[in-house]
Amino acid sequence: MDAEKDSNCEMGTKIYGKNDDKIKILERISFNGENARSVIKS
Repeated sequence: MDAEKDSNCEMGTKIYGKNDDKIKILERISFNGENARSVIKS
């Protein structure tokens, strides 16, 4: 996700696993402008 000038980004992930499940999460936000903000919830 790209965050431009004065932007506000929010990403959320819900994960369910059982027994021997392997879970891998990769999240990325690029701040491309002034005053860009973000919240990442996993």
